[in-house]
Amino acid sequence: MLCLVLIGGLAAAWLLSSKPHVISDFRLWAEKSLTGSDPLYSIDQFEIDLVDRINFQRTSAKHPLMKVDVELEKWMRNFSESISADDLDSFVTLLQNQQPRYFQVRVGSAHAPSLQQLPEQFLSFASTIEAENEHMGVLTRKLPSRFGYEAILVTGQRLENFSPAGLNEQQRDIFFSICPHCRHQHACRAVRSQRGINLDCPRCGLDYGVLAPDKNGKFRYVNEYLTGYQPPARYPADGSRLHELYTIWNAVVDNCAYTKDSVPGNPTRDAWQLAPETMSLGHGDCEDSAVLLADWLISRGFDVRVVLGRYGDLGQHAWCVARVDGIEYLLESTEGHPDPGKPPYASDLGARYVPETMFDRDAIYVRSQPKSRFDGAYWSTKTWVRVDPRRLFDDTAKTMPALASAVRTVDPKRYVIAPRRVESKDPAAIPMPPFERLKDLSPGSLRWQLSVSVPHPAGTSVVR
Repeated sequence: MLCLVLIGGLAAAWLLSSKPHVISDFRLWAEKSLTGSDPLYSIDQFEIDLVDRINFQRTSAKHPLMKVDVELEKWMRNFSESISADDLDSFVTLLQNQQPRYFQVRVGSAHAPSLQQLPEQFLSFASTIEAENEHMGVLTRKLPSRFGYEAILVTGQRLENFSPAGLNEQQRDIFFSICPHCRHQHACRAVRSQRGINLDCPRCGLDYGVLAPDKNGKFRYVNEYLTGYQPPARYPADGSRLHELYTIWNAVVDNCAYTKDSVPGNPTRDAWQLAPETMSLGHGDCEDSAVLLADWLISRGFDVRVVLGRYGDLGQHAWCVARVDGIEYLLESTEGHPDPGKPPYASDLGARYVPETMFDRDAIYVRSQPKSRFDGAYWSTKTWVRVDPRRLFDDTAKTMPALASAVRTVDPKRYVIAPRRVESKDPAAIPMPPFERLKDLSPGSLRWQLSVSVPHPAGTSVVR
């Protein structure tokens, strides 16, 4: 008998040494028999099956297909130790604070003895996902202290980078943006019905973009209204640079009668004009004549900026500033003809004209300390910060990565177990900075106006 046992042991040892895969095959067979799962079924396969099942439901409901968001999943893996399926509220807060690109977030979790059973657990949750939530990320891990696996599923809207083109599409009004001053990432809402839009950072409080609609109602950054225009004209060969500036300034006053304009069909919404349009029409309001004057002077080689700010007690206004031979001049394009005998030195007019934002063809300039008293220097690098709003997303680390999706035909007949889920609060709870909006004063005002928003105890904006 002992001899037979020894012979059997030697035979088994020889079999295992000559065919090592037999051990792994035996283990796979044992695990499948005990748990009813396929050990070869991977986490990647689980994610594909999960997307299949979700998209089968969304197709039936005529919703857009769900996409797997590579960036979101990478972030979830990096923060895996901070994510607990037993405290999804804290996870939603973490997600909203660190990934503000995702809006209207919905999170669900589930666990099962095997990976193959996990996709079925999310079917009930998937049926509650809003049509607008087209992006998802899933974190899957083996339970260390409990038998089986758990998965945490995140769905939400992935906000597009803010841009005038996106704003003009009229399909959405909530965007993702990055402050160029402090690099703070945040969600923001734009209201197209307003006269114009200021981009401002909710963290540092500085502006970093100003947009206004043209005569067709299309928004563009205000510095894009300076297109390089100068009308055909003859200039005295022996005149000084200051004399040429006065000549052009006087020509703009002569050829641009002040009148209020608006977007066609919306008389309360102001429209900005390009310099050729103002010259052709022969009229415009203060920002139109300021754009014409600045564009013409810049084309002649002058250092000029258009300024948006406050004028005395009448509210906000638009004018130009020019620097000639190191001296700064303030050019008012909506009043009478300039008087060469009384040079409009910017330093002498600071009490009445208080700038808030300036722009030339290349950039806008914002006050580094907007609440401080203006020192009268329009070209001071200590007072003004240069920003090119068209380059907000040039940092490749902040641009949107490619999105991957997995879609296949699946069997709809699945057993459903509703997973536990936690939804984010009201979408307005996501940090969202107020947009300053351009707005007219009462009818009959002779000045083009920007709205002035002040903090309100309830967290809203009050326009005064």
